Amino acid sequence: MKMFNTIEIDPPEFDRTHIEAFLPEEAQLAQEGFVKDAIIRIQYVFSSLLDVFKHLSAEASVEKDDALQQTLSEIKKDVLFIKKFPDQSAMPGKLNALGTTVIGTQPGFKSDLASYIPDLTKACQNAEKSVLVELEKFNTVVANFVTNKNYRLTNTSLNSDIRKVAKTNEEITGTINHHFDYKAKSDGSVLLKDLVNSYSEVLKLEDQVHKLAATLPFKNILLVDAVIAKATEGLSALLEELKTEEGYSISLAKELALYTNEIAKACETMTMARFYMETCVKVYANVVKTIKVNI
Repeated sequence: MKMFNTIEIDPPEFDRTHIEAFLPEEAQLAQEGFVKDAIIRIQYVFSSLLDVFKHLSAEASVEKDDALQQTLSEIKKDVLFIKKFPDQSAMPGKLNALGTTVIGTQPGFKSDLASYIPDLTKACQNAEKSVLVELEKFNTVVANFVTNKNYRLTNTSLNSDIRKVAKTNEEITGTINHHFDYKAKSDGSVLLKDLVNSYSEVLKLEDQVHKLAATLPFKNILLVDAVIAKATEGLSALLEELKTEEGYSISLAKELALYTNEIAKACETMTMARFYMETCVKVYANVVKTIKVNI
């Protein structure tokens, strides 16, 4: 899926709607002769999702912190240069004169930085707070299924976990998508005057940009990658258990498939949030660089 219409990550074979349609209904599980088909369907879904996890890497889709820190350093230098310009009273007029300068953003961006940065910060903080915790919890569930015979025979419901992860995913993507129109035929070119409203706003945004850049640090991305690797190992073992075609609750396996899909989406959501953070920092850096070289 191209969640934010920018980076393509190896997608799950199904979205949630397709998975729910493909997996057996509860009523079907009670029908004679349907259990074998149900098992085959569940195995197929897990095999598809396992392939996703094998290729899912947060690290591969984001920049390391040294590149980000270099951009932030340039921002500090450029803003300081602007602040030290001898005739500060002339700066609003100079900014107005640069209003039709084109600044590159992401395709479909329809907002301004003062509105976008706080929302993007909130989305990144939400991802940072939730994804690693939910991944660890997911790995515990998978491990229980693989190693605990009593657990995998139960009809334990994972619905609350699935809903929680799905809700967080929707909150993060919804917060970001509010500032984009992906249907618009836009290459991301935006006029400077549409990104910032005033000279004073340009200066105030510096602190907000640094706050944004502090979210989802690369060390946390590496932690998530390590837990993804652990999840991949767990899913490999789980798939082997499913091939036995006995000794587990089909209802639980079905719910675990839906849970796995939402966790994969959560990892992708976090990666997208980090990417959007990096891009936003670069956009602001280009704004202040444009001002600096033209005063």
